[in-house]
Amino acid sequence: MRISFCSIAFRKLDLPLVAIIPRLAKIGYDGIEIWGNDLGGTEDDIEEVAACLAENNMATPMISPYFNITGDSTEWNSTLSAAKTFFDYAVIFKAPLVRVFTGFLGSAEINKEVFDEAAKRLTQLCEIAEKKDLSLALETHPKTLVDNIPSINNLLAAVDKPNLVLNLDIYHMWEIHQEPVWIWEQLKSRVRHIHAKNALIPPSNGDDYPLFHDKQGLGEIGGITFLERGNMDYKPFLDALHRDGYNGWISVEWFGSDPFVAAEHEFHWLSELIVTGDEK
Repeated sequence: MRISFCSIAFRKLDLPLVAIIPRLAKIGYDGIEIWGNDLGGTEDDIEEVAACLAENNMATPMISPYFNITGDSTEWNSTLSAAKTFFDYAVIFKAPLVRVFTGFLGSAEINKEVFDEAAKRLTQLCEIAEKKDLSLALETHPKTLVDNIPSINNLLAAVDKPNLVLNLDIYHMWEIHQEPVWIWEQLKSRVRHIHAKNALIPPSNGDDYPLFHDKQGLGEIGGITFLERGNMDYKPFLDALHRDGYNGWISVEWFGSDPFVAAEHEFHWLSELIVTGDEK
């Protein structure tokens, strides 16, 4: 298992990726998952980032833009255009995965017509990505078409493309199903990447949910805490990954303050557990 850090953590700091990458490498990270919003510069900027990654021996396991396959035709055309750009970035960074949000509608909010059109659009994206030897990683997330186990299986079956895989945001799935090891058992055959975050969010929050995706990344998110301190117990989940020989990436996704402090803490905590698991 290899550990990366999500660049979205630095969304409120005026720091370019070329300033972030060396510091993460010094901490010990194997890679950085690049937030799509960090890639809005010129072609020269992209090449500079690629060179910085190589100089610091850092991989890019996934690029994470925002797509919308449940929106109207204008939103879909925008997604299609953006996808082609991000696929090119993934090739430059040698990233095997591009993250996919399905949009802003949850699985219970759509009808068959919207679902069928979304599956058709996702199939088209998979076919374009396949030509560049890329896979698309559906992010399991609230308010999307993959917000619970049945909805995930429905969309995977409807698209039925081998390069459509899962980015398992285990905290979000834990919120729905409460059994992280069971969740892993249901989905592990399609999981190629994992997001790890934790929070202390009281059930009384109800619909006032602080972790919905925010394209600008500027919203304040309360309750975020270290992996070892939140509502979800990560140790049984990590044990299950070791037991089944998961050799993919786990990306720390941090939305709190002091991202470099968090990056160091989370890396050392995860590394100790991963080494312990490998030695069992």
